[in-house]
Amino acid sequence: MSDSNSECCTPPELCEAAKEAVNATLRAQSKERYQMVYDNFKTWCKRNKVQKSSENVLLSYFSEKSKAYKSSTYGAILQC
Repeated sequence: MSDSNSECCTPPELCEAAKEAVNATLRAQSKERYQMVYDNFKTWCKRNKVQKSSENVLLSYFSEKSKAYKSSTYGAILQC
């Protein structure tokens, strides 16, 4: 999975607008956490040969992650 605009199913100008919005609104600490979680997701996608994100990809990812956590600590997925 790549961040390149050529592989993004969103028009390039909207991808850029989204990046600017994230940079403008996230505090540094939150931004680092989000980036870490996203990097973990990208690594999982590479390991599973995912070409494009979709609802099914996200459901599979969270389903796999949920097996490692009790329902009461499911939010911990966002921290690992």
